[in-house]
Amino acid sequence: MNTAKSPLVDLSDIKLIKTIAQVGSISGASHALHLSQPTVSKRLARLERTLGMQLFHRLPRGMTPTSTAEYILGQEPDLNQRMLAITRQVKRMADLDAGHLRLGVGPIIERVLLPKVLSEFLEVTGHAKITVITEDDRNLINQFVGSELDVIVGPFAGSDTALDGLIELPMLRESMIAVVGTQHPLHNLNSVSLEDALAYQWATPRPTVNTTHASALAVLPRVKLFSDNYPLHIRSAQTANLICVGPESVFAPELSEGTVKHLPIDLGIQWRSSLLTRPEAHATPLVRRVVELFQSAASKR
Repeated sequence: MNTAKSPLVDLSDIKLIKTIAQVGSISGASHALHLSQPTVSKRLARLERTLGMQLFHRLPRGMTPTSTAEYILGQEPDLNQRMLAITRQVKRMADLDAGHLRLGVGPIIERVLLPKVLSEFLEVTGHAKITVITEDDRNLINQFVGSELDVIVGPFAGSDTALDGLIELPMLRESMIAVVGTQHPLHNLNSVSLEDALAYQWATPRPTVNTTHASALAVLPRVKLFSDNYPLHIRSAQTANLICVGPESVFAPELSEGTVKHLPIDLGIQWRSSLLTRPEAHATPLVRRVVELFQSAASKR
């Protein structure tokens, strides 16, 4: 079995090589580095074993670097610049000025919370980048489990992921309502039962992992259109005489304008959403800030 170690030189090793090359002896290097002579000797010997190369010619009048040591010392300026660049990058990340956040949201979150969150996020994060995808709950969970997304917000819970130790925060919780357009036969009725409404065709979001309520199951056979596109739902209610289902906040502008009407049906379905992220992701400034912004936006609904 091959147990040879991969060559590895860090900045402290380069400082050791540089000092020995400059002063020409172990004793001189130990004085310059404020280390004992045995310590300097052992570090140099260990480094040469790790590299599998001799770094100095041992001469009667001192030590001179080999071609290997000269090559390593020639890389010092580049390494120092890289270390400075890393330091600056880390500082920028700590200042929310750089980095890349991958966010996944469900369609309702995209319509109700995301615009405010994005607006405030872009104001405070300098040159940081954000990638936002909108998917159904199953795709969001799969991408989150696969570490393709840092944060997901939608109609699911941490238990849906089969991952342990997640940070899970409640977001929106609303009753699902049914609406119709002004031309629908049920529009002008003051009393409508679920049984009455089941005589007509419906438009609903795609079923989520938590769609198990009896009313939802009763509606499913009557669904003509499955879509998470709520502008399409609203147009369908207004023009296609479909009964459309969604959280009340999604239909708020059209309800206020009177272009759709809330049917007096108790569907008995609560729409719940959560934010999920991993603790190690939450430890970074970008993720922590976007989590705070979602919490703030949700609390004001």
